[in-house]
Amino acid sequence: MKKSSTNSTLILLIFLILCSCSRRYAIADFEEQTVDHQIVAVLPFGMEYTGLLPEDVDVDDIEEVEEKISVEIQKSFATQLISADVSNKRKLRVRVQSPNRTNHLLNEAGITIREAWISDPGKLFEVLNVDGIVFGEFYYNQILPDEASLGIEIGRRAANVLGAFTGVIIPSDISNSKEMYVNYTLIGRESNNVLWTTEIARDGNYNDSIADLLTRANRTSACRFPYRN
Repeated sequence: MKKSSTNSTLILLIFLILCSCSRRYAIADFEEQTVDHQIVAVLPFGMEYTGLLPEDVDVDDIEEVEEKISVEIQKSFATQLISADVSNKRKLRVRVQSPNRTNHLLNEAGITIREAWISDPGKLFEVLNVDGIVFGEFYYNQILPDEASLGIEIGRRAANVLGAFTGVIIPSDISNSKEMYVNYTLIGRESNNVLWTTEIARDGNYNDSIADLLTRANRTSACRFPYRN
């Protein structure tokens, strides 16, 4: 029981350390510039998918797929901000606008999802009426089919059994089939300047779906998000 309690305390300590590092990603006078901020919005994420396409997706459909994933990342990050707030002792001092409302306001203003990725922040602040806006960029590259990645992984493990005798070991990341990069940037209403930014780069293999990789990236970035007391 004592060992279990010690492990739980250690896990909690590691989590709090990870979630307490947000200030180093923010500008030096972040607190002063945002003292009156009350609500922030998360935009659909800019999206670029390269490499191999899923089997059921045609090249002509890729833009539709990108826009759907763009909105899913937006919703996932907003959810992770709230989840991190529940589990983190340093609570958010601002509210997070519902992604559905954000997208409704954009649509009413005639701003498409893809246009939102590159729109002038000043215009978006007028439309959304918030104090801060999170812009995101997501790049995803499918290097190998997951089946090929699995085959390489099985071959690597078999080869490393022999390698234990021959001294030749194959690197563990040789079976990676995916590359992902996500950037998060917070813009402030008063200055239209960057207040905070961070980025996540991850590799994945046949075990990792886009959703899994994104959830982990969004969870990490949510812990780094500022506006915490």
